[in-house]
Amino acid sequence: MKVQNKKNIILVVLIFITLCFIEFLLLELFLKDNLSESCSATFELSSEYNNITMPAAVIFILNPNGEGVINLRGSVRVNDIDHVISRVIKFRYEVSDYNKSMLALNDFNIVKYASDNINDSFFNSKILDFSTGKTLYVILQRFHDVLIVGNPFSPVFVCMKN
Repeated sequence: MKVQNKKNIILVVLIFITLCFIEFLLLELFLKDNLSESCSATFELSSEYNNITMPAAVIFILNPNGEGVINLRGSVRVNDIDHVISRVIKFRYEVSDYNKSMLALNDFNIVKYASDNINDSFFNSKILDFSTGKTLYVILQRFHDVLIVGNPFSPVFVCMKN
């Protein structure tokens, strides 16, 4: 009787461990490409060619459901005329299959606050193009509590994780 009980207990434990392992593998399979990141940064973009300077603050959020948010606030000086930028850019993202640090951002939804007075076509042509149907590629590199956010060619800003 005691031998049979030990066998049953061992069988139950093995089944439990197997089920836990299978659940872990399924979670890894379905959630492996989804990120959960939140960080903030201040930076300045400038272009002498276009005579533009843009000091700004950004909050960059990637949710595990494949959606993200960029909260962008700052000023834009174009030819000595100041404009205010204050908008939230919502998007969907996908992690690249061949480079896990590269994200493709698309399906942009832009919400402009009342104080935002910069022309959308100017913003899209000179700063960042969030037009319908566009895909932006972003590189994320992690270093302790810092995310280095850039385009495929160079880093753009250093973002402190929240």
